[in-house]
Amino acid sequence: MSAPSASELSSAAKAHAAAGRRDEAADTYEAAAAAAPMDVELHMAAGGSAFAAGRFERAVELFEKVTRLTPAHCRALINIGAIHNRTKEYKQAEKVLLKAIAVDHTVAEAFYNLGIARRKLSRNKLAAEAYREAVRLDPSFAEAHQNLGNTLLDLGRARAAAAAFREALRIRPDFPKASAGLRRAESDAAEKKASLASLDRLASPSVTADLARKAKANARCYPELSASRRAMDRLQLLKLSAAVETAAASWGECLKGDLPGSLAKMEHAIAGSTGTTLSAAYDAFEQAGEQAETAATAYRAEIVQVRAHEELIRAPKLPAAAAAAPESEEPPSSASSPALMAGGSAAPEVNG
Repeated sequence: MSAPSASELSSAAKAHAAAGRRDEAADTYEAAAAAAPMDVELHMAAGGSAFAAGRFERAVELFEKVTRLTPAHCRALINIGAIHNRTKEYKQAEKVLLKAIAVDHTVAEAFYNLGIARRKLSRNKLAAEAYREAVRLDPSFAEAHQNLGNTLLDLGRARAAAAAFREALRIRPDFPKASAGLRRAESDAAEKKASLASLDRLASPSVTADLARKAKANARCYPELSASRRAMDRLQLLKLSAAVETAAASWGECLKGDLPGSLAKMEHAIAGSTGTTLSAAYDAFEQAGEQAETAATAYRAEIVQVRAHEELIRAPKLPAAAAAAPESEEPPSSASSPALMAGGSAAPEVNG
């Protein structure tokens, strides 16, 4: 009895696939492809069947054979990219899918799978662009609309994400992932709106004036200083200033002398024009750098002292009426309460 033909094997494989026998379908399609080694469509079917059976490596091999038979076979390249996405090889997926797009830039599935790869690579802006192109090429592509929504959420664009999820649900009303995404997007948009409303209230003239009044009433009140006390304070300020000048001079000497000198020694050591080893020259340069840093730290510390003292002696005396905050004053309203604004309790609760 003669061996079954490629056509007969193909028919048998289709029957296995229709009955849900994926492994048998994959084996039979492979036998059909082996019987017709130059048949591109049979190799495409065999690759798809291997993919359905979870034989990802074998599926890639079969699709790659298609690209050898027909180098510009866009669908085979897209399938290879989709398998790389499934196996989390996102860089390889991106590379292959860009090749597919170079062959034919009108196939929505190429951009859809490219969006998946780029989102997984945290290239969310590029992923969103890929998904937008996918839905432009195929407006009825519900999964592309849904993935675009997820990517826009990653980018913090809740309102645009909600529009993408709504479009996915318009195309396919029973789409649980799109429904969940829409709830999340509407919740995020509501929280953002509530936060902006709080900022608007805080920036209003009436609230700003109220906060200024409360801050003034609760400010630290400095006592009136006598002329002799102010003279003593100014003398202390002069001493502090002198310390700053000394620290600055020390820092300057390091910058002008020690550091350039040690750097020159290191350059001579590199050139071999002195007996100093490069290691010794480097140690000297590092020591000079540490001295300069120590001098800079001392300078900054003295500046802090000057600023603190100067603030004290120049602090104005507040009017007597504002010296103490009235104990019976009402607490700040919810519009200006930092805790309430941070908590976002004004945002409507969205049940998921």
